[in-house]
Amino acid sequence: MENEETIFSVIENKLPYRIIKTSLESLGEARKALAQAEKELGGNIDLAIRKERLFN
Repeated sequence: MENEETIFSVIENKLPYRIIKTSLESLGEARKALAQAEKELGGNIDLAIRKERLFN
Protein backbone atom coordinates (compact mmCIF):
# COMPACT_ATOMS: atom_id res chain seq x y z
CA MET A 1 0.00 0.00 0.00
CA GLU A 2 1.32 3.45 -0.90
CA ASN A 3 1.63 6.30 1.56
CA GLU A 4 0.67 9.71 0.24
CA GLU A 5 2.08 13.01 1.48
CA THR A 6 1.06 16.50 0.40
CA ILE A 7 3.54 19.37 0.53
CA PHE A 8 3.42 22.93 -0.73
CA SER A 9 6.11 25.06 -2.36
CA VAL A 10 6.42 28.75 -3.15
CA ILE A 11 7.79 29.19 -6.67
CA GLU A 12 8.52 31.93 -9.16
CA ASN A 13 5.66 31.67 -11.64
CA LYS A 14 7.57 31.81 -14.93
CA LEU A 15 9.93 29.52 -16.81
CA PRO A 16 12.36 28.38 -15.65
CA TYR A 17 10.54 27.88 -12.37
CA ARG A 18 12.67 28.91 -9.40
CA ILE A 19 11.78 27.33 -6.07
CA ILE A 20 11.72 29.96 -3.34
CA LYS A 21 10.71 27.70 -0.43
CA THR A 22 9.62 24.06 -0.33
CA SER A 23 8.48 21.28 2.02
CA LEU A 24 5.74 23.40 3.59
CA GLU A 25 3.20 21.15 5.29
CA SER A 26 0.04 23.27 5.10
CA LEU A 27 -1.60 25.81 2.85
CA GLY A 28 -1.56 28.34 5.70
CA GLU A 29 2.19 27.91 6.11
CA ALA A 30 2.61 28.30 2.32
CA ARG A 31 0.56 31.52 2.32
CA LYS A 32 2.77 32.97 5.08
CA ALA A 33 5.91 32.00 3.14
CA LEU A 34 4.44 33.58 -0.02
CA ALA A 35 3.73 36.85 1.78
CA GLN A 36 7.23 36.89 3.29
CA ALA A 37 8.87 36.18 -0.09
CA GLU A 38 6.85 38.96 -1.75
CA LYS A 39 8.13 41.39 0.92
CA GLU A 40 11.74 40.26 0.58
CA LEU A 41 11.83 40.08 -3.23
CA GLY A 42 9.71 43.13 -3.99
CA GLY A 43 6.66 43.48 -6.18
CA ASN A 44 8.40 42.88 -9.52
CA ILE A 45 8.29 39.09 -9.23
CA ASP A 46 5.30 36.80 -9.87
CA LEU A 47 5.09 34.09 -7.19
CA ALA A 48 2.73 31.14 -6.81
CA ILE A 49 2.00 28.28 -4.43
CA ARG A 50 2.41 24.80 -5.88
CA LYS A 51 0.77 21.75 -4.30
CA GLU A 52 2.62 18.46 -4.66
CA ARG A 53 1.52 14.94 -3.79
CA LEU A 54 4.29 12.49 -3.00
CA PHE A 55 3.79 8.75 -3.01
CA ASN A 56 6.12 6.48 -1.02
